[in-house]
Amino acid sequence: MNDDPGFAPLQRNLGLAYWNQKREPGKARKAYDQALALAPSDARLAYEHDQLCKRLNEAPETRLKALETKLEVVLSRDDFSVEYLSLLNFVGRHEDALALMTARRFHPWEGGEGKVLAQYRIARIALGCELLNRGNAALALEQFDAASKPPWNLGEEFHCLQSKADVNYWRGQASLLLGQVKAAEEAFLGSANETQDFKEMAVTLYSSATCYRGLSLYALKRDDEARQLFAELRQHAEHVRKLSGQIDYFATSLPNMLVFEDDLSRVNQIEGFFLEGLGLAGLGRTREAQLCFSRVLELDPSHLDARQQLRVGPVPAEVDLSPSQ
Repeated sequence: MNDDPGFAPLQRNLGLAYWNQKREPGKARKAYDQALALAPSDARLAYEHDQLCKRLNEAPETRLKALETKLEVVLSRDDFSVEYLSLLNFVGRHEDALALMTARRFHPWEGGEGKVLAQYRIARIALGCELLNRGNAALALEQFDAASKPPWNLGEEFHCLQSKADVNYWRGQASLLLGQVKAAEEAFLGSANETQDFKEMAVTLYSSATCYRGLSLYALKRDDEARQLFAELRQHAEHVRKLSGQIDYFATSLPNMLVFEDDLSRVNQIEGFFLEGLGLAGLGRTREAQLCFSRVLELDPSHLDARQQLRVGPVPAEVDLSPSQ
C-alpha cells in the first residue's frame, strides 16, 4: 500500500483534526504514522510528520535518525532541509551541516526568512569556538568572520537590523589570543554598542544577542554596565513568561509553520526561561541559570540554544586589553 494516493491524505487530515480541534496528540501521532506508512515518499507529509514529532517532544537524536533513513525525501524541500540542519547542529555535527549548506542552492520562502542563515551562523560560530578551545585562534577567527558573510547559494542575506553581537564577541576573543589587542577592543566595542536585534520578522531590544553585549562589556571592564544589562534582560524575561500569547491580526510571513497550532503561552514560557537563564549566567548565578536552561529543554527538547548553553555556555573570560609590554 506504499504511496497509496487515496488513504494517506485522509489519515493526514484526521491527524490535523486530532491535534488542532480534539487536542488528542496521541491519536494525531497515530494517524500521521499511518499516513506516512501509506505514502513514505510524500515530502510534505514526511515534513509535517517530523514537525508533529517535534511538538510531541521527541528526542532530537531520534528525529535525526529517522530523517537519515529517508534523506532523499528530506532534501527535496528547503524547509525540511533546514530542519535537518538544525538537528545536525543540535547533536554537534557542525561540519556536516556546513557541508550541506555550502553545496545546496536554497530558495527563500514565506515564513522561512532567516532560518537557513541562522543554521549557517550557528555552525560557523560553533566550529570557531571548537578551534578556539584547541588554541587555534587564527582559524577560529576565519570561522567567526565567515559567520556573518553567507555564501550566495543560501538565497538571502542577514537583515540590516540583525545583531552581530555574538560574532563580534567571539572575534574579540580570537583576536586577543592572537595578540591583536586593538582589533579585539574594536570587536568588543562593536558588540557592546548593539542596541537591538531583528528576530522573527520584528525588531526587539532583548534577545540572545543581549548576552554577548553584556559579555563584551565585561571584556571592556565596564562591569557595572554589564550587570545592569543582565538585570534588565532578567526583567524582560519575566515579562515574556507572563504573556498569554496571541498572533497579530495583521501578521504576515509568520516564522513558524502553522499546520499544527502552537500553545503560544508555552512558547513564551520557553523564551522567558531561556532569556532568564542568560541573564542569570551573566550575573554569575550559574546554578540558577542551568536550572532555567534545563527547564527550557523539558518544555522543548529541540531547543538548540539552551542545549548549547548547558554544553559550554559563553562564560565571561578574564581578558586583558592593556598594551603588551
